[in-house]
Amino acid sequence: MLSYYSQKFGDQDENAEEDGAKREHGGSTIAKVRSISSLTESKPALHRSGSALTLSSAESIEDSPSAGNASAGTEMQRLRDEFGVNLHKFQSVLMETSSALKGVFNLPMPDFELPTMQQVLDGLDRDLYEKFALLINSWDQVISDVLTKLDEPRPVTVGPLEEIDYWRYRGKILTSVNESLRTKEATHIIELWNAANPDMPKSDRVAKIRALMAEAKDNARFLLLVERHFKNVQFGHSFNVVADTIPAMLQSLRLIWTISRGYNKDERMGPLLQKIAWALYDRVIRVMDIATLFR
Repeated sequence: MLSYYSQKFGDQDENAEEDGAKREHGGSTIAKVRSISSLTESKPALHRSGSALTLSSAESIEDSPSAGNASAGTEMQRLRDEFGVNLHKFQSVLMETSSALKGVFNLPMPDFELPTMQQVLDGLDRDLYEKFALLINSWDQVISDVLTKLDEPRPVTVGPLEEIDYWRYRGKILTSVNESLRTKEATHIIELWNAANPDMPKSDRVAKIRALMAEAKDNARFLLLVERHFKNVQFGHSFNVVADTIPAMLQSLRLIWTISRGYNKDERMGPLLQKIAWALYDRVIRVMDIATLFR
């Protein structure tokens, strides 16, 4: 009897184990089916995400040439601006060297023997007096020609840096004229002429030359305050640099207008502002691509 029940219960245990195995097998099969179905359902999403990834990659590939062109254009603009700055410096040095080699200014020397002071006081003969008068008139004409050339109208389509170069050049020319008038020979000739014409009012040409020379040096010194801003306006590598420069530049110009004796007049400050405006206009025209702007 005991063996019967043990055999019976053993068979039941075996059947239970088989049923458990079947259930486990069925559960695993269902899980596999569910996982397969989930994978099947997720394939379109994966395909869509893959297509989106492919599209974004294609867009990045399509955009990469334009990005490369933009970076290349920025680099070309920077190199062009650096070249412009160096070219401007080279032109200034070349002009100074040429002026030094040629001689900035020279007064014509007399081609006759100068009289002594005693001869002048005793009275000069007519021929010698006429030669003396021609010499003094030639000096006056040479100086007048130099001043007329310096006062010629200058175009505004050259940028504000030209204003600094102009006052530097003007100061050098007037300094050369003043030094020529201060030489021993020139001083002696002027003294002889004044002694030969005691009733004639003395010319104030020398005093005017010195006043103009001092004015040119003062203007050049004041404009040094805005030279860096002018370089950014004309040769800045980006619009951001130019935009950041404008407020500081205007503040410096206001200071120059207040304390400078040469740029507190409309006829001086007006053309300078026109040159700055032209430089900004030229900068925009050269850099901006109208076709790209309205694309």
